[in-house]
Amino acid sequence: MPEPNYYVVFRCLSRNWVMSAFFFLVVIPSFSQVTISFPTSRIVFQRSHTNTASFVVTGTYKQGIPDRVEASVEPLTVGQGTATDWQLIEQKPVGGLFSGTISATGGWYKLKVRLIRNGQISESTEVDRVGIGEVFVVAGQSNARGIQNYGAPPAYDDRVSCFNYLNAGFEPNELPEPSFSHLNADSYIAPYGYSAWSWGALGDLLVARLNVPVLFYNAALEGTTSRAWRESTNGLAQNPYVGGVYMNQLPYSQMRVALRQFASLTGIRAILWHQGESDTQFGLTEPEIVSNLQQVIGQSRNDAGHNISWVMSKVSYNAYTKAAVINAQNTVIGSVPNVFN
Repeated sequence: MPEPNYYVVFRCLSRNWVMSAFFFLVVIPSFSQVTISFPTSRIVFQRSHTNTASFVVTGTYKQGIPDRVEASVEPLTVGQGTATDWQLIEQKPVGGLFSGTISATGGWYKLKVRLIRNGQISESTEVDRVGIGEVFVVAGQSNARGIQNYGAPPAYDDRVSCFNYLNAGFEPNELPEPSFSHLNADSYIAPYGYSAWSWGALGDLLVARLNVPVLFYNAALEGTTSRAWRESTNGLAQNPYVGGVYMNQLPYSQMRVALRQFASLTGIRAILWHQGESDTQFGLTEPEIVSNLQQVIGQSRNDAGHNISWVMSKVSYNAYTKAAVINAQNTVIGSVPNVFN
């Protein structure tokens, strides 16, 4: 067996070491000199009636002050959005931070950011799956909240998102900073949604019809009457199932969290309301249900800071149907502005 040529081996090792060192010291830093802090992947911003949205882009850089920071969006798939030109984010940002806004039309995008120095692109980075589309808050009772491991289908379209987090402690104030994910069958839908339930299928239908991404939040709580929702807008609500009161100003506190924290982050198109079975079970009258719903709608608009839309299901079945519940829902749909079915 011939002896190895140690000179050749040493020369190859030396060359490989130099190339590795060059890669780690030069190439890798070139990819990490600029980062995007916000937005994060799979977020969806609510579009306007003109199919546009503006959102903040923030991030950091490590080298000297750039002449400017620019951003653009590019559809991930042809036909799912419109690419933009490069837009100015900030001129000569200082302190290693940059922040500014970018505008685009409805779509599912790759967000790109670049730094310009001396007329040349010095660093760049990107985030996949940033959406401009439709954002909804689900509310109501168990048939809105969902159940785990009950055969609920996932969303099959990549463009249906959620904040996969369960507020198991019923925290009535601010929740963790959202990180968004695809709506899978067993996903939670913050703050309190317990599976994809019917919302994955609805998301697929909306995406197919509107050709924009969809994001869901879910503030529903099982076994709640419209009376409990109304009482909890300004105090503690009675729990007719077990006696006593709901903790932490449930059920409304979860809607308040969603409207105050998440609406300011992504915007919201509408509240999707499914509730009525408990009103049937406990014999609520038509006038009371109308009053309950009117007050909850009014409070939600105060918390959202604008005349947020409601989409109200017409449901009453709990062993039997009750006309008073459906009639009350019809009255609210027909008399309260910006409420639909």
